[in-house]
Amino acid sequence: MNQQLPNNRNANQQENKPMDFEDVPTNDWGLPLAIDGSLLPVESFDIDTMLPAPIKKWVKDASHRMQCPPDYIAVSIILMCGSIIGARCAVKPKAKDNWTVYPNLWGVIIGDPSQRKSGATDMALGFLTELERKAHELFNEQLKAWKVQDEINKVKRKAINKDLASGDKQIIEKAKQELAQLEEEIEEKPKLKRYRVNDATYEMLGQLCSENPQGVLSFRDELVGLLESFEKKGHESDRSFYLEAWGGNSPYSFDRIGRGSVFIKNLCLSVFGTTQPDKMRYYLTKSLNGGNDGFIQRFQLMIYPDPIAAPYVDDHEDIHAKQLVQKIIYGLAEFEDFASIKGAEQDTYDKSPAFRFDDEAQSVFIEWIMALEKDKHSDEYGEVFQQHLAKYNSLMPSLALIFHLINVVNSPKLYYGPIKKGSALMAVKWCDYLRSHALRVYEGLGKQGVYGAAVLAERISEGKLKGKFKVRDIQQKKWSGLTDSKVIKKALEELEDRNWVVAESPNYKGSGRRPEAQYTVNPNALGFLVKEEETVL
Repeated sequence: MNQQLPNNRNANQQENKPMDFEDVPTNDWGLPLAIDGSLLPVESFDIDTMLPAPIKKWVKDASHRMQCPPDYIAVSIILMCGSIIGARCAVKPKAKDNWTVYPNLWGVIIGDPSQRKSGATDMALGFLTELERKAHELFNEQLKAWKVQDEINKVKRKAINKDLASGDKQIIEKAKQELAQLEEEIEEKPKLKRYRVNDATYEMLGQLCSENPQGVLSFRDELVGLLESFEKKGHESDRSFYLEAWGGNSPYSFDRIGRGSVFIKNLCLSVFGTTQPDKMRYYLTKSLNGGNDGFIQRFQLMIYPDPIAAPYVDDHEDIHAKQLVQKIIYGLAEFEDFASIKGAEQDTYDKSPAFRFDDEAQSVFIEWIMALEKDKHSDEYGEVFQQHLAKYNSLMPSLALIFHLINVVNSPKLYYGPIKKGSALMAVKWCDYLRSHALRVYEGLGKQGVYGAAVLAERISEGKLKGKFKVRDIQQKKWSGLTDSKVIKKALEELEDRNWVVAESPNYKGSGRRPEAQYTVNPNALGFLVKEEETVL
């Protein structure tokens, strides 16, 4: 919206004047209107009601010693458990239908740099370190034995090949039989069992997934960096690979010169990472404006908790609580066959054993999913948030299965059988909690114009931007979240609507490059936010 400099701006604000000050301006600009760039409230994480008994004590202890929101630890540990279960076990949420869900979850923790996100995820994912050490030991032992046998097979093959070239029909026939037997006895080269990967091309991830059909966790400390890499030249296929991996049970194959053909029986990839609000805000603006393929909505465990104060803490670790979590993690990883657990079912057409809800839990699920359907079609929120809710169909059953299997590992006799009501109710509580965080992200961080306008308004009020300026002048200041020209222009549109600035478009005669718009700051905006605070006080 381009305007001429004001002749009488007060007349346009009679119905929406923000407040009266003792020093009402006498110029023609009038007062700017307030901008609300605040975030929506979110539900807090209740450790006592949102975690299975075997892990709640450790989450409470770890978040206390780390002095971080407990959400960070809890989301990390639950997502990790889901990745360990992977494609080896599933849940059938309906009592009769064969709709099958795998507990393959994606998550992102959003928080300021000072909130110890990396320390929290390192602490939780540290349980994978011992599993990885054991996997390497087993792999090395198997590889040594395989190499010895491989040398023996080479000697046998050499002797057989000599017999095949003998020209004697009887010897040749016998050699053929020996060769067929040898081929049957030859074992495939051992493969290292992987639990996580930190940085890999999608081709390498594909290779790892083909060798680990149970699933792998892809963790990136700065997740937005991974998401932005999909837009780079030569990475066009990365995004589609990750999209396919979200479901957890789809076959996938690709062919590359030099690598040959790779077939993945179950493409199961959990994705997890952390990022900062400004980076997520910038990514959302770019990705949602450039087309929405539902990628970001797949991050069902998306959290952005309020920051907490961090007093100095130096307490001993609760070793017993940690050992109990280790028991759960190792138990989930070492289950050879989930079908052996009472309550699991697997027929001829099932890739993996699956659990269903018991009668009480089934009622919880039905009530929840019917409410979700209404929520998904509500006009109260934007399309992007509705699309996020559409991905929740699998979220509640995935969480319920994870909680159920954690309890089974800890107390088999108590929890054998179908998924219980307690696990279902806990999963519903998580969904309500996660919904509030997703809403904060999409309605707060996703509205780049309003947030950017709030930041610019603060700079203008402080006198850091005054008089006349252009978009590039703001870019050169390198203010957080205000370095992209499109983002800045959206923010300036919001400011113009609220009488903070006026845009002046130079005369353009249609030849050459269109001159850049120039903006003029409302002189009454200087100190406006300070005056507003004083008036409220």
